[in-house]
Amino acid sequence: MKKFLLLFTLFVGLQLWVNPASSQEIFVKIRPTAPAFVRPPKPRPEHIWVESEWVWRDGKYEFMPGYWTLPRRGFHFVPGYWRNTRRGEVWIRGVWRR
Repeated sequence: MKKFLLLFTLFVGLQLWVNPASSQEIFVKIRPTAPAFVRPPKPRPEHIWVESEWVWRDGKYEFMPGYWTLPRRGFHFVPGYWRNTRRGEVWIRGVWRR
């Protein structure tokens, strides 16, 4: 029984790790319009700006405003973008890359 529970837990964990809901591509025919947003002043000289994002929530894309953050050592931020496909537009999230 313990072996079964261990294997089941491992299987569920792998499913969550391999196929998170946030990695799904949600296609739309018309991009949502970004609301007016004013970038706040830079808090300190070492801060960098992380661009605004779109997040799929409750059946629609929601605008998440950008923000200032301290840079991650050895990484740079690649902003998200809309990708046009035959199925419609899909948001590709921004990521931190080495």
